[in-house]
Amino acid sequence: MTDSITTTQALGAATIERAEITDVYPESYTVDAVAIASQRLFLDIPFATPFCNPEHGGGYHMIPEVGAVCYVVTAADGSQFILGFALEEVTTGGLTYDLEGRVTGDAAATQSRKGFRPTLRPGDTVLATSDGSSVALYKGGVVRIGATGLSQRLYVPVEGIVRDYWNRYEAISPLGEIVWEHAEVHETDGEVKDTAVLVSYSFKESAQEDVTAGRHTVELRYGRLDNQTLDPEKDEEHIFAAEKSVENPDLADDLVGVLSCVIYSHAAEATTYQFQISRDGSVFGAVAGDIHLELGGTVFLSIAEKMRAEFGTSYLQAITATGEFKAYVEMLVLQAVQSLHIEAPILTSNIGNVQVGAAGGALTIQPAGAPPITIGSAGTSFGGTVDVIGSVTAASAAIGGGGNLVVVDKNDLLRAIRSHTHPVAGAVAGTSAELLAVETAVAVKLSAQ
Repeated sequence: MTDSITTTQALGAATIERAEITDVYPESYTVDAVAIASQRLFLDIPFATPFCNPEHGGGYHMIPEVGAVCYVVTAADGSQFILGFALEEVTTGGLTYDLEGRVTGDAAATQSRKGFRPTLRPGDTVLATSDGSSVALYKGGVVRIGATGLSQRLYVPVEGIVRDYWNRYEAISPLGEIVWEHAEVHETDGEVKDTAVLVSYSFKESAQEDVTAGRHTVELRYGRLDNQTLDPEKDEEHIFAAEKSVENPDLADDLVGVLSCVIYSHAAEATTYQFQISRDGSVFGAVAGDIHLELGGTVFLSIAEKMRAEFGTSYLQAITATGEFKAYVEMLVLQAVQSLHIEAPILTSNIGNVQVGAAGGALTIQPAGAPPITIGSAGTSFGGTVDVIGSVTAASAAIGGGGNLVVVDKNDLLRAIRSHTHPVAGAVAGTSAELLAVETAVAVKLSAQ
């Protein structure tokens, strides 16, 4: 602007010429243009904007593109600027386009100034680029921000809906990360098949937590959790049962997980919790600490095959409010690899038939404070006396027409008879005793009268 211009000159006529932008200078927000009719050059001129703050960057800003058609104003004081832009009339060629410039259908060939701009309604406002990204403010309150059809967000005033569309989603925060993604898409004969999905949630325990040298404190993975989808360097622990420390022959090695939860302790620099589910319904869990469960109702387990539990150096303990533990089974089998120890002040059994076998050894009964009783392949030995209390019902015909046969050492039995406080014959009302001497033992036959 010329400061020495007179008022009459300042109020003189301005000229407006249609021009085409030839160069753009983003650093200075200026352009070069050439007039379409007069071929006049406009060098390093600014362009108008709806508003811009005179001191800082507040306002509405954009940078024109080379080839854009504009209107250049030359004011009476000699200053020049671009007033605005307009489209030339173009022939659509019988095709219709969406906001991203993709062909959406056929239409009659017409000439218009619409170009590839979207179809709007009165009151709509759109900011868009030639590559398809846009911010649209639609009359009625709907707002759309997007780059493509599968990368956009809608704000709908009805019921306050926020709706997202994406092909891959990432949320990166100092507090954690969220990633929705899928494996590489492959086409077979023009058809896309079997594209694996992976959803990842990773959270910190504290904002200062360093995850560059370790894992996030809590990590969730969903999708096809195998070596083809997961990163083997940072997500190996999310592969189903890959970190098990005890081999389980009933758990197949080729199971593919679909859900995994891992908790990592930065203090211990180790994983302290794992819970995983495979797509066939198998479950794997690994807990470094304790498990405490409180249930107000009952627990019901229905196991189709078998149940197996392995304990370390500790034991299994069941405590009930009544002090009783009951188990109802069709058949109970206890198999101890080394030894079986039962300790109780009183042991009571109500069993119809008892069979006790001592494979490869002898069966010894050791009463507290009394000599032992041993039953073995060489015979039966009694370290003390033998008392028969009550009556014995005849149930066998092994000796002399019935009764139960008890085989003891001859000398032990004679000593027991001599030291007994009752006569042998008729000592118990309704019974009799008969001694049968044999070469190495004495058989005592007790029969009912």
